[in-house]
Amino acid sequence: MTLKILTSEDLTSSLQTQVTELYKQLSEKVSQIPLETVFQQNNTTIVYAMEGTKLIGMASMGNYRVISGIKGWIEDVVVDETQRGKGIGEQLIRKLLHIAKQRNYTDVFLFTEDFRVPAIHLYKKLGFVFRDSQIYTYKVLK
Repeated sequence: MTLKILTSEDLTSSLQTQVTELYKQLSEKVSQIPLETVFQQNNTTIVYAMEGTKLIGMASMGNYRVISGIKGWIEDVVVDETQRGKGIGEQLIRKLLHIAKQRNYTDVFLFTEDFRVPAIHLYKKLGFVFRDSQIYTYKVLK
């Protein structure tokens, strides 16, 4: 298995297709935007895992700057269902946390659903702490 940071130069139509298919395992309800669009803002890091020529996992981290520091937000963590339980998700998250440390982020946040028990265990194992806060969302595009 190889773990890489995705760049726009790495993006092929085959990889885009594999990302789309893998993303469906995360959520069939949410539509994916093209990766070229993600790269336009230059504020997202995507790490991905390959087994030969097959995409087996990915995770992304956006960043933003505010008065209190540089924050990271991990999203879209997904490992192919045939590859789960092998530590791939942990490696993806560790890589993103290493990048956050290198870039002097002050905090890294993530959100997960209550039913994603294995993911919650992983995040706690990696040092994430549940923050009892009220997160509100406003859906701009419906």
